[in-house]
Amino acid sequence: VIGMAGSGKTTLMRQVTDHMVANDMRPYIMNLDPAVLDADYEMNIDIRDTVKYKQVMKQYNLGPNGAIMTSLNLFATRIDQVIGFIEKKQEDIEYVFIDTPGQIEIFTWSASGQFITEAFSSTFPTCILYVVDTVRSTAPTTFMANMSYACSIMYKTQLPFLLVFNKTDIVSGEFALEWVQDSCSFAEALQSDSSYSASLSRSMSLMLEELFYKTLQAVLFSATTGLGLPELFAAIGKCRVEYDTVFLPEMMKRREQVQKEEEEKKRANRDRLDADLALDKGRRVPQDEYHEDSDDDEGDEVDEDEREEFEEFMREIKARKEQNIKAEREEVPNRAAVSGMRAPCCQVVGPLHSPLVALPRDLRFNVFVSVLSKTPQDASKPCLGANPPLQHPTLSEAPAWPCSTPTASAALGKMASERGHRPFQR
Repeated sequence: VIGMAGSGKTTLMRQVTDHMVANDMRPYIMNLDPAVLDADYEMNIDIRDTVKYKQVMKQYNLGPNGAIMTSLNLFATRIDQVIGFIEKKQEDIEYVFIDTPGQIEIFTWSASGQFITEAFSSTFPTCILYVVDTVRSTAPTTFMANMSYACSIMYKTQLPFLLVFNKTDIVSGEFALEWVQDSCSFAEALQSDSSYSASLSRSMSLMLEELFYKTLQAVLFSATTGLGLPELFAAIGKCRVEYDTVFLPEMMKRREQVQKEEEEKKRANRDRLDADLALDKGRRVPQDEYHEDSDDDEGDEVDEDEREEFEEFMREIKARKEQNIKAEREEVPNRAAVSGMRAPCCQVVGPLHSPLVALPRDLRFNVFVSVLSKTPQDASKPCLGANPPLQHPTLSEAPAWPCSTPTASAALGKMASERGHRPFQR
């Protein structure tokens, strides 16, 4: 049951429920409006028992419409359980009526509303009851707005559609049936109106006559007095026949087409895999990709050649690595001895114009070892590099070399000039 806010959906649900209970028609009633305060009719499934509307609004910091949509999204995650409950009682049920939220766009154009509609329509014979407020549709432009919305819902759901003109106890709905059946009478009602909306409504009436009115079922109904209840259930029975003769074969055809497309995709993927496997023959792959039944001799020969090539390459890499290690050991023979020195001797700090800074890192260890081997160490004197040069106020006032041994400075300067390095200048 779908309709604009205030069209009388909840009142219609109460009248229909009372009528079915009184006539022992075994109804099953659902409410999908989480914001309704008092539905005033008994329900088998109520969304308010599952989702608390005000808590959703507070928890997610949402407005009224956003909270209704979020509540429907949360309820849609359990729609399979709802379908299971109805299937268990299917033999004892004749009709299932579902009341939707008053904000029509929240249900008809949301993902959760479409999901719920498709879940029911693919399991049970389903039709759409679109409730129209007859009192507010007396103006031709308002009537056309209602009809255009109803047409969009019918084409979106692609289900049997029943137009219910409600509140006929206040205003007779004969004019509405006349406008639906005869576009000329609707054009006559717009003659006194020369506005743009009237011109648009006149053009839309001609369009809807071909697309909508010819296949449309419409009944006059009063949710307050129950006027038109027999006509309503008779129209629902016609919708059931339309579902079995039109919608169900079309749905089965679409389902077969989807299955056929999936099979074609699987076949294409399988063919692509076979082609890839055919190209991979003879190429070396990880051992977990080998097949036990592969006995291609040509591929084995190619794999053997590649294996020999790879082993030769690895031998060459290993030989180069050994040469580099040997050259490094010859260049720095006493690196292990340096690592065993006392801590103060390893903490050499000097200004930027020190000759040590100009040397490469691999030569600094050699310089340390050569200088220390020529300079006797005395426990009472600071060792090489023990002087803190950074305590000097300026770089220009700092000594040229932080060590107190002249031999060290001379040796460093000589080795730096031999290697072509120059000390950094300020």
